[in-house]
Amino acid sequence: MAWWGIALAHGPHINNPVLPDDRRRLAWKALSRARELAAKATPVERDLIEALGRRYADPPPQDRAALDRAYADAMCLPAE
Repeated sequence: MAWWGIALAHGPHINNPVLPDDRRRLAWKALSRARELAAKATPVERDLIEALGRRYADPPPQDRAALDRAYADAMCLPAE
C-alpha cells in the first residue's frame, strides 16, 4: 500500500490536474509497483489500487474528464 500512497500523492488531483513529467512518471511507476504487489494486499487495498488505476493513464490524455469520472465511479460504494 505504500506504493499506492506514493502514486496517489504524486498523481493528478483536483487542485493540480496537470503535472510535470517527472511527477507523472513517478506516479505511474508507483502505481505499476502497487499493481504488481496487489495479490498480497487485502481486498479493500486491492480495490483502492484498482480505482487509482482508473485515474491515471500513460500517456495522459489532454482531457482528463473520463479518467476523473472513472475514478469517482470506482471509489463509490455499491448500493445495498
